[in-house]
Amino acid sequence: MIRRCSPLALAAAMLIPSASVAAPSPTGHGSTPKSGALCAPPVDLPDLRVSGKLTVHSPVPTRLSPGGKRLRSHTKILSQGRGRVWHGPEVPSFVPLTPGKLELDILDRVPGGYMALYREPFESCGYDSNHPNCQSEVRIFDCAGKTTAVVPLNQYHSRKTHLEVQDARLDGRVLYHNEACITYSRQAGGRCSSLVAVDVPTGKVLWRTRPLTSNNAFLVHGDHIIAGYGFTAEPSAIHVLRKKDGKRLSRTALKTKAFPGGNHDALSIEGSLLRVGVYEEWNDLTFRLLGFDKGKPHLAYAGAVAPPPAPKTDRKRRTPAPRPRRARLLLRTQRRYAARPAVDSNELLKPHLAHLVATGALRHLDADQHARAVGHELRKVVVDERRLGRRARRARPRNQTTDVS
Repeated sequence: MIRRCSPLALAAAMLIPSASVAAPSPTGHGSTPKSGALCAPPVDLPDLRVSGKLTVHSPVPTRLSPGGKRLRSHTKILSQGRGRVWHGPEVPSFVPLTPGKLELDILDRVPGGYMALYREPFESCGYDSNHPNCQSEVRIFDCAGKTTAVVPLNQYHSRKTHLEVQDARLDGRVLYHNEACITYSRQAGGRCSSLVAVDVPTGKVLWRTRPLTSNNAFLVHGDHIIAGYGFTAEPSAIHVLRKKDGKRLSRTALKTKAFPGGNHDALSIEGSLLRVGVYEEWNDLTFRLLGFDKGKPHLAYAGAVAPPPAPKTDRKRRTPAPRPRRARLLLRTQRRYAARPAVDSNELLKPHLAHLVATGALRHLDADQHARAVGHELRKVVVDERRLGRRARRARPRNQTTDVS
């Protein structure tokens, strides 16, 4: 039977270069499962795959602890712009790593196959008002390695700037994704961070929520979607949406201690509890899921819990007691500058700029090009760090000596 597609979806599929779609591999995947079942784990994978700046090991190294990011991703950015390392599920050999200028960033195992989200790397696209949105695309594979759908997501964006896809989920034939604000919503006039539902076979938009509904990660839970929106200086909340039409059924404010706003960086469901990681807080927040089976879902605060433990390593050392994030940063800065002489602020400025470029904060420019624009702000950071260093040196006992024997 021939599946009918809209002209828009057909045109989008024809624009994808044939070379960017990997041919099905006779190895690297399991047998075809029954309808609705997950694919068998991939087998016969190479120990190392490198494409562009993305490196994929098999077996995959220890998974990253959840949270600590502004978007959902299965990659870890290396320091000094040395690329990215895969920390998600095993990648079958038929899933391309870097089709064209895009790069694999999320791979979810879904019933009957895989959903892959590709993003344009940070260093090749920008986020200011004069630069278009970074490209993003979803590809769906069956367990035999056949590409069943290619969905370019930029065609569904409500504006050409200030947006990026920070998460995407596939549920049946519907693809959900958010067109999130890249930075403060005021820079986009408050018209960003909507959640969008797309019917994959037809390419039709089923619904779009109001702005400021979803950034970072979201979850599909039964007949509902749990999403959240927040930023450092903006009100933050968790929203429960009805999956069939995107209507908001409840809103629960996140009252964080560190900032009046705050943004969630992880969502997970553990039994009857929703666990919310907040970027500015050390502890996670938990909420009871109430009324979800009666059509009146809402969340009830259940308390704060410690975050999941970090992956174990072979190094044997005493684990320090947990400290609030700001206290840990202050202690680390004091230790760093207490034992070193003062240096020129320009020398301290260079690693800050390099770090911002490597982490994507200055995506479209290198350090030299952006030094004039952000130098003043970064110099204030350096001055604060040097002030902490002088304060720490003054706090040391004057008779303290160093044993060099």
